[in-house]
Amino acid sequence: MSHCLGLWPARQQPQSLGRNEYRSDGVSTLSLHVDWITNRADGSYRLDVRLTLKTDDGALILVTYNGIGQTTDAGASLRIAPLFETGDSRYVWLTRLQAVGVGERVGTAVTYDIYALK
Repeated sequence: MSHCLGLWPARQQPQSLGRNEYRSDGVSTLSLHVDWITNRADGSYRLDVRLTLKTDDGALILVTYNGIGQTTDAGASLRIAPLFETGDSRYVWLTRLQAVGVGERVGTAVTYDIYALK
């Protein structure tokens, strides 16, 4: 079983290095985020991403994830495995989760549905 976390920006711009803010569901990306994409011989690509989220109540959450992308007619199909780190006691429960994400890129918009594994 899995359930949707709801603590994820709805849209992120794919960039190799950026400083942008995106808001969704009480969470925004904050400060520097870094995306590495490694093209593979089979046409897929490997994702390696680090970003910091800031909740509306001021908590900072580091998100790191690896994943696989595959180009589609519409853009890309994305599968990721995020991990969370925080020193804020209100969100320490996130550090005990293994999450998975299913997403897509259409144009420059990237969306993910993130689920916690039980």
